[in-house]
Amino acid sequence: MSNNNNIIPSAPLLDEIDEDPFIKRQKELLKLFQDSQKKNNNINSNNNKMEVDPPQFNVSESEDYYEYLMKKKQIESEDEKLAKLLQESENSPPRQVNHKDDLLVALKLQEELEKREHKNNDDELFAKLLHEEELLKIKEDEEKRKKEKEDEEIARRVYEEEMIRVREDERRRKQKQDEEFAKKMQDQERLEQEKIRNLTQKDQDIARELYEEELRKKKEEEERENWEKTMNIIKNELRTDYDSEMARVLREKEDLERRLNETRYNNDIIYPDYWSPQYSENQVFYVANGTDEWYRVSNAFYRTMRNRAITRIDRIQNKPLWNFYYLKKRTMDNRYGSNERNLFHGSKTNAYDLIIRDGFDHRVSNLNGALGAGIYFALEANTSNTYVTGGGSKRMLYCRVLVGESGQGQNGLRRPPTKPGSNELYDSVNRGGTIFALFDNHQAYPEYIIYFQ
Repeated sequence: MSNNNNIIPSAPLLDEIDEDPFIKRQKELLKLFQDSQKKNNNINSNNNKMEVDPPQFNVSESEDYYEYLMKKKQIESEDEKLAKLLQESENSPPRQVNHKDDLLVALKLQEELEKREHKNNDDELFAKLLHEEELLKIKEDEEKRKKEKEDEEIARRVYEEEMIRVREDERRRKQKQDEEFAKKMQDQERLEQEKIRNLTQKDQDIARELYEEELRKKKEEEERENWEKTMNIIKNELRTDYDSEMARVLREKEDLERRLNETRYNNDIIYPDYWSPQYSENQVFYVANGTDEWYRVSNAFYRTMRNRAITRIDRIQNKPLWNFYYLKKRTMDNRYGSNERNLFHGSKTNAYDLIIRDGFDHRVSNLNGALGAGIYFALEANTSNTYVTGGGSKRMLYCRVLVGESGQGQNGLRRPPTKPGSNELYDSVNRGGTIFALFDNHQAYPEYIIYFQ
């Protein structure tokens, strides 16, 4: 075998063995190698052009492109080695031809060239695929921009149509408002014309109304003046009557005191026979349950208060109050009759002790009462119970009352009204014969105090 350092034969040697078929095949392989070199040069020039304006790759494409560059470097390296071998073969001295070694070298060289050509084809295909993929991406971007532009155009047309519809609706609404306003103005003008036509009749009506209003005001003014005069007269009369009544009450009081003194001197006062002996002028005694006196008082109470229970009954023995009451009763009996009644009286909780000690006082009565500013008594206990205050155990008075001749009561009275056809006053006033009001403190005596629940 020949030396492996000189694998490729030189050019003179090839000329000498031109007739040898192996040498001829070697020439063909050399030509193929030179053609391959040209193709590589073309690829390099194309690659240089691509490097001027390289395509844009995504992440996966960048990895393929990197692999392509590595293969390209490998091919360039192998080309350099082949060029170096050819250069050495040209510069080497002539040698003896060993057809068997040359054949092996030529076969090896042919395989190497075919492999390199296959690699070059793969690289060209890969570059073509990359270029086509880039063109496809550019085409997709162009289609996407075109689609976006079409969408924008559609949106613009829809917006313009919507604006046209809105403007049309606004125009119709404004037209409708104008029509309504015109109709309103026509109606208003028609009403104004009707007012103008009816102006004369209206003026007459206004004049008549003004005249009637003037007459009404004059009448009201006269009525007001008459009312003021009447009120002044009533006030003066009331003041005179009040002064007269006070003078009469004072005279009666003085007369009662005088007669009381005479009665005391003559020992003419008669006290109830069921009173207990007492050691002072004012004492309260317990009424035993089951006695006639108890039943007399409790039966009157339970007649209208069955849902309540009496817990205690006390008898009040106040001699000074009884003396005034007794003398008043005797005076009324001597005149026309006292008409003594047993009636109930309800009051505030703190008022009972004062009444038991000092008697009734109509001066503290309410002027706005239904029967006037008097002392009120009731025939039925449930009526007086409406005036009782306080919780738990309550109290009510069972009194002797000198009703006498009773008239009709009304709000605002300070004394009983006068009898018809006379200047004499009634002794009391009433409402329905069940509620009475007195204006004289001595016409009532608080005889019993009833405790109940």
